[in-house]
Amino acid sequence: MEQQQIEGFYVTGIAVRTNNISGAAAKDIPALWQRFFEEQVSDKIPGKLSEAIYCVYTDYAGDYTQDYTTLLGCRTSFPEPVPEGMSSKEVAPGKYTCFEAKGKMEEGFVFRQWTEIWQSDLDRAYTSDFEVYEPGKEDNEPMIVPIFIALT
Repeated sequence: MEQQQIEGFYVTGIAVRTNNISGAAAKDIPALWQRFFEEQVSDKIPGKLSEAIYCVYTDYAGDYTQDYTTLLGCRTSFPEPVPEGMSSKEVAPGKYTCFEAKGKMEEGFVFRQWTEIWQSDLDRAYTSDFEVYEPGKEDNEPMIVPIFIALT
């Protein structure tokens, strides 16, 4: 884990309000990913800076056991007018620590990394946490997904 200062930035895409405790996130987040690809959301995002996909966790009602918003989209230079059915959120500037989840998508390696994060004693800010998925990898190829956790 390395700590770094990150400037704030915007992500535009589609969102869902969910939580971990009721088990809703285990259904809601995969459904969000499916919708993102089926509806080709990335192609409809105005002001997109790259093809990297960001999965942002924000608007926490408290800690990770309470409701939060998951936004799946792409980084944008500023909050462009948002198309109907999409949302834009600012990833809060601040101090972050970065974990690297490694594996194949079908192995659930990102979720395994999150369970370790939840069990850690990090002094989390619960402002915005995010994952970055760089383009070019197939689902069955090993990949590295950085997970950035906001700290107080």
